[in-house]
Amino acid sequence: MKTEHTETFSPDMNVEIDATFMERWLNGRKIESLSPKVLFDIKTVLRHYKDIIVPGEEVSISYPEKENGAYCSVDKKNVFISTGHLEKGYVDETIGLMVHELNHIKMSDSEQQIWFTCYKTVEKVLDSIFVPKEPENPNTEYVCLKDIVMCDPNISYKSLFQDKVDSIKYGDFLRTAVNDVAFLLNAVEDVRIDSLCAYNLKKYIKVGDDRCWKDFKEKLDEGEFEENNLMNVCFRLLFHHKGYFNDSYISKVFGDTDYIINSAPKKYTPKVLGIFKDVIKDHIESLWNSEGGQEGIHVFAISLGDMYLSGMVEDGTDSLMKDSAAGNDFTILDRAESDTSTVKFMESIIADKNKDSSTKCGGQQLKNEIERHFKPKIIGTSLTAAIHTFERVSVYQTKEKLFSYYDKTDEQVDYSVIIYDSLN
Repeated sequence: MKTEHTETFSPDMNVEIDATFMERWLNGRKIESLSPKVLFDIKTVLRHYKDIIVPGEEVSISYPEKENGAYCSVDKKNVFISTGHLEKGYVDETIGLMVHELNHIKMSDSEQQIWFTCYKTVEKVLDSIFVPKEPENPNTEYVCLKDIVMCDPNISYKSLFQDKVDSIKYGDFLRTAVNDVAFLLNAVEDVRIDSLCAYNLKKYIKVGDDRCWKDFKEKLDEGEFEENNLMNVCFRLLFHHKGYFNDSYISKVFGDTDYIINSAPKKYTPKVLGIFKDVIKDHIESLWNSEGGQEGIHVFAISLGDMYLSGMVEDGTDSLMKDSAAGNDFTILDRAESDTSTVKFMESIIADKNKDSSTKCGGQQLKNEIERHFKPKIIGTSLTAAIHTFERVSVYQTKEKLFSYYDKTDEQVDYSVIIYDSLN
């Protein structure tokens, strides 16, 4: 996915550093600033944990140094260290985030599998929603949102999520809808992988959870999360199953934490989509009211013939997406079909696409804040070079007996030898 970055990571020398656990790696030495040596030490610790969590896997651990692709990826097996959190001095929390991402690589579905499942879910939702072809005409025909949104022959996994082609008419609407359903599945998966995390590494994750809970609880007490819309439910589910509070709604509809922990995504995904299907559909309807429908649907009549000639209506996801399956691995599509086969959505009509669909959604605001916080700031060339300098340094501990002419005895001396490999 193409991303744009305008800011460069610049450590604030005055920021308060939270690095209790990291400092234990340094024999209690206090971290006063995010110097190149400290940034190198953080990277070294994460490489050590990588060997513990995903031994034998070729997983890269690095700082975001390029403008494109500076995000963690299960498919590509790379983890980018969060400069957004480091800039605030959250060293232990940064390590926790990276441990969390490594556990995703170890235990979670691939990004393509999640995307295809969520895309298929959105497609089924759109197939159940009807809107008036001409809203001002009381005798108008009703058309299906799937027919409207999927009429562009350029829709594909690559165009929506890799190249992010802006010319697709409802591209932004589709991306948002798919990503928001994925956010729900990710909340469940976060509960699972954090619960299964090695005991000695959970302390890093808990640092971040405790801070996020503090922010969440303040908004929860103010009533910002009381409505059962998708984004609110995602955060309430996460904190409920992590034991921070008891949510009566989550407890009633999906309250078995042990089931989450002991179920692989292939098992729990159909259940989660089925339980929250009405919440998902309401959310997508709201998205259409606030975003998708604002573009208008009068172009539908123009593109209708082309759509049917291409066979996209009949073929659905298969026609639109098969060529995008990674390595022609069509088991991804089969799994997506299986994940959504039992999820049924009742047909409904959106009579007025311009109606007020605003709700109390602290979850959406919190998600936006998290995304802004996670937007990586690129490590500049000079700082990158300084960090890499320490990768060329090797320290060897050694001992040597030296003869003392003063008392005619051998004296053992412990010392370190530092070798700098300028060719590395």
